Amino acid sequence: MVGAGDLRAQARQAFANLKEVLDLARARPADVTKLTVYVVNLVPGDLAAIREAAPAFSPGGTRLPAQWWVSPRCLRPAC
Repeated sequence: MVGAGDLRAQARQAFANLKEVLDLARARPADVTKLTVYVVNLVPGDLAAIREAAPAFSPGGTRLPAQWWVSPRCLRPAC
């Protein structure tokens, strides 16, 4: 995992990965119409950190802290 415990590093890597896939498809961040971001243990400032990591990605959407609806046992691949 990139940046264990570092949301900014994880967000930068996630958006870099997404950009790479979009490039392969000859698409741009502006072509993304929906983006779902899951954050465990959301704290004030997390959404700003995510936005800073990828200012080119700005689709609308709903952002909910993952702990509101995900059981910790379901964060394992077996769930």
